[in-house]
Amino acid sequence: MRKSAIIGLITIALCIGFLVSLNADTDTYSNFAEASTSNKEEHVMGNWEKSKGTYYDAVKDPNHFA
Repeated sequence: MRKSAIIGLITIALCIGFLVSLNADTDTYSNFAEASTSNKEEHVMGNWEKSKGTYYDAVKDPNHFA
């Protein structure tokens, strides 16, 4: 094999390993109460109550959507 092909395969393997390692800490799903007491990163699952409506004001707080 050519050197460039070997370097390409090694680069691809390193990228795949990096992506797998990013997901290693987030292996559980929880609700907000469980996530607030946990010391690790978690996926938080919830339901959107459409009857309450939505409000978004980008000028006041662009990071808050209620």
